[in-house]
Amino acid sequence: MTLSVEDFSIFFIAANGFRPFAWQQRLLRYILDNGKWPATIDAPTGSGKSSVVDIHVFAVALMAAGTGPIVPRRLCAVVGRRALVDNQQQRAERIAELLRSPSHVSLPSQFEADHGRALQVLIELRTNLLSLAGGGPQGTDREPLLVANLRGGLAPDTSWMDDPRLCSVICATPDMWGSRLLFRGYMSSHQSRPRAAGLLAYDSVLILDEAHLSRQLEHTARRVSQLAARYADTLGILALQVTSTTATQVSAHGDAVGVTASDVADGGPDPLLARRLLRPKPVAVVETAWDGARGKAPAAHLDLLAGEAEALITDARRRQCDRPHTVGCVVNRVQTAKDLARKLRARNPNASVQVWVGRMRPYDLEQKRKEHPHLFTVEGDDSVDFLVTTQTVEVGVDIDLAGLVTELASGSAIAQRAGRVNRLGGREEGPIVVVAPQEPIKEQLPYGATELSEAVNWLRGLSGSESGLAPMTIRDNPPPNAQLSRGLLQRPEEGDVLRWCVTSRYWFEEEDISIWLRDDLAADQASAGVVVRPWLGENT
Repeated sequence: MTLSVEDFSIFFIAANGFRPFAWQQRLLRYILDNGKWPATIDAPTGSGKSSVVDIHVFAVALMAAGTGPIVPRRLCAVVGRRALVDNQQQRAERIAELLRSPSHVSLPSQFEADHGRALQVLIELRTNLLSLAGGGPQGTDREPLLVANLRGGLAPDTSWMDDPRLCSVICATPDMWGSRLLFRGYMSSHQSRPRAAGLLAYDSVLILDEAHLSRQLEHTARRVSQLAARYADTLGILALQVTSTTATQVSAHGDAVGVTASDVADGGPDPLLARRLLRPKPVAVVETAWDGARGKAPAAHLDLLAGEAEALITDARRRQCDRPHTVGCVVNRVQTAKDLARKLRARNPNASVQVWVGRMRPYDLEQKRKEHPHLFTVEGDDSVDFLVTTQTVEVGVDIDLAGLVTELASGSAIAQRAGRVNRLGGREEGPIVVVAPQEPIKEQLPYGATELSEAVNWLRGLSGSESGLAPMTIRDNPPPNAQLSRGLLQRPEEGDVLRWCVTSRYWFEEEDISIWLRDDLAADQASAGVVVRPWLGENT
């Protein structure tokens, strides 16, 4: 068979168990029609933005078959949370494993009649992707899709640099990706820096997830794309393409592809998506006497949070929905999360209270998944009553909560937290309670007083509506833009690139490139870790 764009649907079913949404198919067709990715993917929370991996793989396979345009071979999925980088990697590795062993494909019962066709499509995809490597270095021709992880806490993965011909998915945090683009790769050798910068600046597409959290990196990447484009035709390869994806866009950069009102209207093509994006999430603002500006949260504040969470879980159980009844409690400080968890356990001795705070090593995350494997998925875990967490849960994590109690944060942060509630629309509604200080509202780092006051006004405007914080309602009534903690964004110029690319010299002091990568230029908080090894014996 000859692979065609019509085969994308069956590939998507084989990888995910359901059909692609209309907007995802439009995104693929946009790439094939234009030979590039759009500047923006405009899709509310829960609409399936992580499908960019599937779309990338399929578009590259069409290119390899000669039935599609030239597109970037490397997709860099960048997001500012380590746990979310791992989630992207797991999705990409699931697709890679499917391509390694197409005969292992298993379709849901409603698609069993398409099993033979799915097998043919996967074999064709594998064949096309393998052809990209030709007869390259030993072993590379046996890997149809290469998946790499670049984030702190792990040894740097250099596999993606071994053969630039391969179709690759690079999952990274902003600093790890951006530092390599600027010839200063964190945890990388001097010798590897030119190679890494070249591979990221050409024949690559950056998918910057939750771009509102990484505005400087987006600014830098788009400028590098312009500079690289000057030499792309001479080199005969594509310059870096940059696509921002976020449910709370703060600026426009050109063409956008995403969910439209007709997609979720009555009689539209995606009733499943409509359920996700339109189910009500009524929001209530409850005042607390604690201003949150300093010190530990007092007992009265913790009692207020615990009481609202208990009311939500009682209501969830009363509804007798077949979905798990886990209620989320999102606070702004690690200490508050720990204190709230203790309070909930003391008040509800028979309840299961899970805490998810701070940076977690792969080992930590693996242990939590062993204890409650479904809690970190949209399936949910009905054995968990309360999930207490900090900002870690805001972006990209596919969890499905019955309700949410959250401390006040910026409007964009509240919108992201709301996206974890009734994520698949399996419940009639997903109530949300925002606990806010009384006026006047003070600064609560990392949020400024002005953005917190604007967030309260925005929430009160939505509290009277039935839909509340439903994703499509947020899209029509976006939250106030989060304040940029720095005065101006820095734009790289050609002279900067000429300086960075001199990697053969060892400078007296390395240049601090954080000004080109980070929204917040405050010094990192010092941290330390302890590694405990079991006794290995005297002769080991």
